[in-house]
Amino acid sequence: MVDPDKVKAILEVPSPETVSEVRRLVGMASWYRCFVPNFSSVVSPLTELLRKNRPFCWTAECYSAWSNLRERLVSPRSLTCPDFNHEFTIQTDARDIGLGAVLSQTIDGPLPFVKRK
Repeated sequence: MVDPDKVKAILEVPSPETVSEVRRLVGMASWYRCFVPNFSSVVSPLTELLRKNRPFCWTAECYSAWSNLRERLVSPRSLTCPDFNHEFTIQTDARDIGLGAVLSQTIDGPLPFVKRK
């Protein structure tokens, strides 16, 4: 179970109201991207707000992405630490256009994700 006191700050982050706040949020969350499956897809509506020469328009899709990101950052699955007393499994996928890998344990599911294009 996740300690509510340890995730309180993430859950209390207000929704961004400016491009700078979106940039700060995505930058902070990027430190934990290896623990959030499909991180790029989750934050895609937010990163669209960072494009040059676009007006800032906070939509329902942006709100959903922001809310989804917060939930994924504080979920027990995202905060799982490896247990070195149990066996690890690594799954890889490599093609001409990129590669990916997942380190997991059957006791708690995925650990950090690796993906590169």
